[in-house]
Amino acid sequence: SYIKRNIAVYESLGEDYLEIPRILDDKITNQNGLMTLFMAMFKEHNIKYKVVLTCDRNEALFDKDFESYANLQEYFFYFPDMDKFLAPGEELFRLGFVPAEYSNNYGLFIEEVSIGDLQTGLGSVEYIPASEYLENQDNLTLKMKMSDDKTSIEMDVTREMTGLSASFLQGAFKLIPEESQREVGESLLKASEGEDEMLSFSAENIDEEDIMVNPMILSGKVKANSLLEKAGPNYIFKIGLSIGSQVEMYQEKKRVLPIENSYNHMYDRRLEFEFPEGYTIKNPKDLNMDIFYEVDGERRMTFTSTYTLEGNLLKVKVIEYYRDISYPLETHANFIKVINAAADFNKIVLVLEKE
Repeated sequence: SYIKRNIAVYESLGEDYLEIPRILDDKITNQNGLMTLFMAMFKEHNIKYKVVLTCDRNEALFDKDFESYANLQEYFFYFPDMDKFLAPGEELFRLGFVPAEYSNNYGLFIEEVSIGDLQTGLGSVEYIPASEYLENQDNLTLKMKMSDDKTSIEMDVTREMTGLSASFLQGAFKLIPEESQREVGESLLKASEGEDEMLSFSAENIDEEDIMVNPMILSGKVKANSLLEKAGPNYIFKIGLSIGSQVEMYQEKKRVLPIENSYNHMYDRRLEFEFPEGYTIKNPKDLNMDIFYEVDGERRMTFTSTYTLEGNLLKVKVIEYYRDISYPLETHANFIKVINAAADFNKIVLVLEKE
């Protein structure tokens, strides 16, 4: 973190910025110089490491059976004693994570070895595993109730993101102008962009030392005018939309390639709805959903929604996860069902019936 905070990187700099004294004096270098600086630091502290070279799998997969410099486009470090990676040139990443497109791929791992007085590198082609789905979470906690005048839903919203699910925002949030931070918060916390009103907003764990160490937490109070409708003496609560609009996938043409996710990830959504005395929920069983795909009895992706009723408090637990980057072509129909289950959840409305 210290190096990333204090050393600027510009690719246009020449070879004289590969020299460590100049890097430290000027606080500036290029990517090669940055790697050189990190390696010197590791050697000084007797930290075992390997240099890893690979390519962006979105552009082309690393061909482990054919030697080509085209495979060697991106470079970072691997620490065998910790079994962790570090991408020094990626400002928004920290120890344990590299950009998703570098993982689920092969790479050339180079270890420095000594032969007499000669220092050289020994290379081997190894697999770069993707991070586990539990490391990349995007979780939502909602505490909801009807407003006193029964025209809207009052929501206390907390969104907690970890790992790659937070990488796009956590390290960059403090760089966003303060007047725009609230707009970002609204886009991530409001159920509907048009009708809902953000009453308060706060962000936690957005400092340098928090990046990819502590979960990024966004919290706010929202007045959701879009979720409640009156129907005679009853009310219609669009609880499915409280988690935000979900994408629905369609396949107009026959798919010919396997499925590939960006990274393994999980959503854990906990909803609480305190409804008024004198009302009952007519159709709570509509909240029960269980769509999944399993291999050898083990779930590899799922969308599961369950509920409990405790007096006038409804609790809903929604779990969605994807444990694999790649799925074979024959699983495409199952993948679509799980993906679209979230969009189907969006369509759930509860009828609050007056007793």
